[in-house]
Amino acid sequence: MNYDFNQDIEEIIEKLKGDNISFEGKTILVTGGAGFLGSWVCDVLVKQNAYCICLDNLTSGQPKNIIHLMKKSNFRFINHDISYPIYFGMSYHPLGI
Repeated sequence: MNYDFNQDIEEIIEKLKGDNISFEGKTILVTGGAGFLGSWVCDVLVKQNAYCICLDNLTSGQPKNIIHLMKKSNFRFINHDISYPIYFGMSYHPLGI
């Protein structure tokens, strides 16, 4: 099955805009971001100009779900198992300090 999800993603973005919800300029961490649902979330965030950090160990998620995002400047993939601690530098501090 090869379904084109682009129209669905655009509808989600328009719905968010209608509800005055924007992620533009925000840094968002998506765990399981290479999975079916997580990759949708990553798509929406990238298209809304958020900086999207996709964290996935690819146990069930698949690179093909996010490969189209890999060259985007506002997307970063980290291959990591969330059951183990991960440390981010100060640039990822939620308050931006």
